[in-house]
Amino acid sequence: MKNADLDIAKRIKKLLKHYDITPYRLAKDVGLGHASVSQFLSGKYLPAYKKLVKIYLYFPEVNPHWFLTGMGEMLENKK
Repeated sequence: MKNADLDIAKRIKKLLKHYDITPYRLAKDVGLGHASVSQFLSGKYLPAYKKLVKIYLYFPEVNPHWFLTGMGEMLENKK
């Protein structure tokens, strides 16, 4: 896995820590297998597009640009 690919795992881990959510809860709440979530959080593989969308939609206040690229602020300033 490339370094850029590991960055998405780091960002998801950061979200889990920020919201105090376990990987198990994330998997259950978004309808993914716990093993699947654990594997991409460990860097074993990059999550598929549909899985990334499910995870992104779980965190509605997250800046999509940050989620995908790591650039900008983690949370959107919605006014």
